[in-house]
Amino acid sequence: MDSDQSNKTSTFSASPNMVAGGNSKSSDAPSQAAPNLPFSVQSLPASLQLPVFRVDDGHIASYVAWETALKALCDHMRVPYDTLGMGPPSAESYLPPYALTKHDGLMQHAVCLTAWQLRNTQLFYHIRNSIDLTGPLQLALQREVDAFTQGALADGDGFVAWVRSFADLSSVESQALLQLKVIQSRLPPDASRNQLLAHCVRLLERWTSILGNDRNLSLIHI
Repeated sequence: MDSDQSNKTSTFSASPNMVAGGNSKSSDAPSQAAPNLPFSVQSLPASLQLPVFRVDDGHIASYVAWETALKALCDHMRVPYDTLGMGPPSAESYLPPYALTKHDGLMQHAVCLTAWQLRNTQLFYHIRNSIDLTGPLQLALQREVDAFTQGALADGDGFVAWVRSFADLSSVESQALLQLKVIQSRLPPDASRNQLLAHCVRLLERWTSILGNDRNLSLIHI
C-alpha cells in the first residue's frame, strides 16, 4: 500500500491543550471511548456524522467532504469553526481592562476554560472514528492520536489541526510525492469497471493537486 505521507513525522508528542490530570494514555490500541464522560458521544444524528477521511490519501475529495461536515458539526455544537486549531482561551483576555479585578478575571477564565475543555473532549470523540489511519504508518499514527487523550479529557482542537496537516499539499516534499504517485499510477489488467472509475478519479484528484495543473484547461495546454 502506498502513502503520500511516507516521510511525514509528527509534531505532536503530546497535546498542549489539556490540563494535566489523570494518567496519560500509553496503549497502542485505538482510542474509541473515554471513561466517565459527562455527555454521550453517540448522540449525533446521522446527518451530522462525519464521512471517513483516510489521512494517507491527503487532500482529495473525501477530505473536502470531511471538512464541510466538520463545519456543520461545529455549528451544531456551537464551537467556533474559524478558531479551530487555535487552542484554549487565554487568561490575558479575561484580565483587566477586560475584567474589574485580576481575581475576577482569573475566576471567569477558569470557568470558561472548564467549559472549553468539555466541548474540546466532546469534539474529539465525535470526529475520532471518522479518521482512517490505515497504511504503512498506522501504528505510529495511532500513537500520535493517543497523545490527544489524557485521563477523561481529549484535545479535539489539536486533533483537528493534526488531521488538517495531512491535507496540506503545498510543501515541496508533498508536491514531489504527488508527482511521483501520478507517474507510478498503475491499474491491473483484470480491473473491473468500478476499479477503473475509482482509479481515474483518484488519479485526477492527485493530478489537480499538483501546483500549476488545472482540470479546466484543454489538453493542448497541458
